[in-house]
Amino acid sequence: MADNAFVKIGTAPLKHQVKKLVGDETLGVIGEELADIGGDKLDTWIGDKSTLEGLEKDSAMCQVLF
Repeated sequence: MADNAFVKIGTAPLKHQVKKLVGDETLGVIGEELADIGGDKLDTWIGDKSTLEGLEKDSAMCQVLF
């Protein structure tokens, strides 16, 4: 549960920036595509240590740039 919450908090700035760049409609399409991938595959990908490290790095970069 804590890892999932960390991912949500860590990706929130990234989601906000993507929403500003591409708009609500495109973000909705991206969300639908991710849903089509399947929750299990997405959970496995998000749970991977290298993915978490990448998200942390990207989140920190968003804080610096935006």
